[in-house]
Amino acid sequence: MLSCLVGEHFKVEALKLYAVENLSPSIIADIFKVSKFSVRGYTQRIMAMCKTPLLVSFLEKCYRDLLEIDSIVVRSSGGWVCLVCKTIVAKTRPDVHVRVKHRDIIDKHVEKLVNLFLSRSGRNSGNQKAF
Repeated sequence: MLSCLVGEHFKVEALKLYAVENLSPSIIADIFKVSKFSVRGYTQRIMAMCKTPLLVSFLEKCYRDLLEIDSIVVRSSGGWVCLVCKTIVAKTRPDVHVRVKHRDIIDKHVEKLVNLFLSRSGRNSGNQKAF
């Protein structure tokens, strides 16, 4: 989800292709014009953090919602610009800026996505912890 906030929606797409549609990192790398090692590393890190069946279910139910998250940083000639605080962000790490300075936005999206997942799974979002 952080990837979407920094305009890297392709990572969510790659994760879905890998985890749900069982495509190989090589094929996914060809689709997105990135290294197969980057694809494998990214997908394995995410999959190591949560149980695979839960991740697959989440992606099946919330994939479109993830892709609808608007980026809060945009590329500019000087690197990246944060649309929330108008800060110029280092060229290589806009995700660090978002994670450190805009945790509230991340938390809002996480809560929304968890509630959507629970409701689409037929569970209430009361005091259950999905992740």
